[in-house]
Amino acid sequence: ILSRKADTWEALKVECSERLRELSDVFSGTKPLTRVAANAKLQDWFANLAAQVDKLDFANATESGRKVDQLMQALREVQEFHQLDANMQVVQFLQETCAKLYQMMRIINVKEEVLLHLDIVADLSYAWVIIDTYTNFMQVGIQRNPRITIQLKAMFLKLATAMEQPLLRISQANSPDLASVSQYYSAELVTYVRKVLQVIPKTMFKRLAEIISIQTHKLKELPTRLDKDKVKDYGMLEERYQVSQLTHEISTFSEGILAMKTTLVGIVKLDPQKLLEDGIRKELVAQVAFALHEALIFPANPKAGRANELQARLLALGERMDGFRRSFEYIQDYVNIYGLKIWQEEVSRIINYNVEQECNSFLREKVQDFQSVYQSKAIPIPKFPPPAGDRAVNFIGRLATELLRVTDPKQTIYIDQMAAWYDAKSRQEVLNSRVWAAMETALDSFGLSGLDRLLSFMLVSALQTLLRQFQLGQLQLLRRQLAGQLCRSSRLNSKGMHAVLGALNDSLLAEIHEHYRDPTKPYPAEDNDLLFEVVSFLEANGMHEPLSKIYVTTESQPLMPAMMLLAISGAVQALQFDKSVTTLTARRAGTIDGMPFTAGCVTVMRQFHSDTQEDLLAMLGKVVRSQLDQLPQ
Repeated sequence: ILSRKADTWEALKVECSERLRELSDVFSGTKPLTRVAANAKLQDWFANLAAQVDKLDFANATESGRKVDQLMQALREVQEFHQLDANMQVVQFLQETCAKLYQMMRIINVKEEVLLHLDIVADLSYAWVIIDTYTNFMQVGIQRNPRITIQLKAMFLKLATAMEQPLLRISQANSPDLASVSQYYSAELVTYVRKVLQVIPKTMFKRLAEIISIQTHKLKELPTRLDKDKVKDYGMLEERYQVSQLTHEISTFSEGILAMKTTLVGIVKLDPQKLLEDGIRKELVAQVAFALHEALIFPANPKAGRANELQARLLALGERMDGFRRSFEYIQDYVNIYGLKIWQEEVSRIINYNVEQECNSFLREKVQDFQSVYQSKAIPIPKFPPPAGDRAVNFIGRLATELLRVTDPKQTIYIDQMAAWYDAKSRQEVLNSRVWAAMETALDSFGLSGLDRLLSFMLVSALQTLLRQFQLGQLQLLRRQLAGQLCRSSRLNSKGMHAVLGALNDSLLAEIHEHYRDPTKPYPAEDNDLLFEVVSFLEANGMHEPLSKIYVTTESQPLMPAMMLLAISGAVQALQFDKSVTTLTARRAGTIDGMPFTAGCVTVMRQFHSDTQEDLLAMLGKVVRSQLDQLPQ
C-alpha cells in the first residue's frame, strides 16, 4: 500500500471528479437518466465539488484530508435536504462516490508508523512458548473434521512471523549467519507443523489396523478356480463393506492434508504431499519397529522345544508383517503414495539401523544416532530398552543370540547333507530350512542380509580373541545357511539380477586371474569401488562362500601349523564317525560336534598364508601315514 500510495490516491481522485461531473450533467437535463428533473443549482453545485476535488494536493496530506472529509459530509447532506432518496440511481452514485472519497482519506493517512503499530499488535513471538498447549485441541479438531487443516494453514503462516523478531538484529547487521539462522527457525516451525498434522497418519493407521485384521483373519483369498456354489462363501459382503468404509475414511483424512496446498513456511517450502508421505513413513516405522521388538523377545531360561518356539515366533511375525504389507499396498492408490516403495525403503532402514547399533559393541568408535545414515530427525527410528538380563541391544541381536543358543555345538549335531541341526541325545530335528524361510517372510531379505553382517562381526571378534574353533564353525555354518536362503530367494524372485551378478562376478574373476598370469593386463585401481560394490551386491544376494573369506589380516606364524595339529589331535580323541548320520559326532554328549569344529579349523587356517595351510596338511598327512603304518598287515 505504501509503495503505490500516491498512484492509488491520484487514480481515486480522478474517478471521484469524473463521477461528480457526471452527476452535474445528470441534473442539467441533457442526460437520458430516468425521472431526473433538471436542476441548475444542483448542476452548478456538483460541478463546483468536482473542481474542489481536482484541486486536492497529495503532498499536503493534512489539508487534503480535511477537505475530503468536508466533501463527504456535503454529499450526505445534499442527499437529505434535496430529497434525492426517490431516485435510487442517483443515491447509488452518491454512495459510491462517498466510498471512493473515504478510501482516499484512509490512503492519505497511511504512514510508516502504521506498519510499526501493526507489527507490535500482531507480534506472535510469544507463541513459541504457549502454542504447544493448544496442540491437543487442534488434533482433536482434525480428527473430527479433516478439512479443518485448511484453516490451520493460516495459523501456521502466522507462526512464521514469529521468526522476524530473532532475525531482526541479524538482518540489520548484515550478518552472513542470516540464512543459517533462518533455516534453523524454519526447520523448528516445520517440525511443529509435522507434530500437529501427525494425528492424520496415526488415525489412518488405526483404520489400517482394522483393515489388516479383516484381511488377515476374515477375508479368504480367492482360489484360481472357484465352483459356482461357493461364490457366496467367498463373497463375504459384510466384511468387504467394512473394508470399503475404512478405506473411505482413510482417503478422507488424506484429502484433508492435501487440501492445504504448497505453503512457504519461513524459508522452507512445505509440500502437503511430502508432509503426508513423511507422516505415513513415520507411523509405519513406529508400528513395524514395535512389531519386530515385541515379537523377537525370547525367555531368559532355555528349555526343550526352543527351536519350535523360535519358528512359531517367526511365523507369527511373518503373518503380521505380511498383513502390514498387503494392507499398505491396498490403500496406496487411495492416499496417492507408492506403497511398496515406501515399505521396502523403511523396512530396510529399520533393519540396517538396528544391525548398525548392534555391531557397535564390536567397534572402537561407535556410530551415534546423529552419525547414522539410517536415522532421521523427521522420520526417527524408535529405540526400545532391552529386556532385563539381555546383553543384546535390539531384536536383531536377540535373534542372533537365540540362533547360537539353539544350534549350540555341545547340544546339537549338524548334518551337512540335510542342512539341518539335530539334538545330540534324541536325534530329533532342531533347526532346518523351514526356519530360514520363515525368517525371510518375517524380516525380508534385508533381515537375512543384516543378520549375516552381524554374524560376520561376531566371527571377526572371535578370530581376534582366538576363541574355540567350534564356536567359529558354528557362526560359519549359520552364515552358509543364510547365504543359501538368500541365493534361493534371489534366483526365484530376481532371475535377471541373479544371472547378471553371476556373469559379472565370473568376468571379473577371469580378468583378475589373467592379470596375475600377465601383470601387464589391467586391474582395478585402489580408488576404484567396483570390486567393493560388486561384493556388496553378491553378499546381499547370497552369492558368496563364507568359508573362503579372509576376515582378519595376520602375520606369518611359523608355529601355527604345529599348534593347529595339536588342537586337531586333541579334538579327534573326542570324536567318532557315526554311520547313521555319516558325519563326525561327539563320543560323549555335551562335548563337541564334528562339523562346526571342522568349519572352524578351515576358517582359522584361511586367515593365514597358503604356505601355512600346506604345512598343516603335510603334518596331518604324516600323522595319518604313521597311524596306517601301525595297523596290522
